[in-house]
Amino acid sequence: MRVDLGAEWKAWTGLPFVFAVWAARREAAPAGVQAVHQRLLESRAWGLAHLDHLAADAARTTGVTEAVCREYLGDLDYALSYRHLAGLTDFFRRLAQEGLVPDGSLSFIAAA
Repeated sequence: MRVDLGAEWKAWTGLPFVFAVWAARREAAPAGVQAVHQRLLESRAWGLAHLDHLAADAARTTGVTEAVCREYLGDLDYALSYRHLAGLTDFFRRLAQEGLVPDGSLSFIAAA
């Protein structure tokens, strides 16, 4: 059985599923966090501008067709909006409710 976690989460909650984030500790040097954040934004922009190249590389590495790799990479949502943050917070809350993570709350600071 194959399950699309993002689609199932959205159908269940109405919110996007966040598969990955970049995080820094609050005590990290702000200038360093800003510099890394800027490089990550540049990397994302480069990747979005070169999806065909990335899909070809992925196809060679995985054996999945280039067309499928291109469709997959092109369909990913690379944003982190307030709706994404709400989805992430809801997911964390549900994990805590089930005792899978320590009870607490997520908090976010602006990096840009």
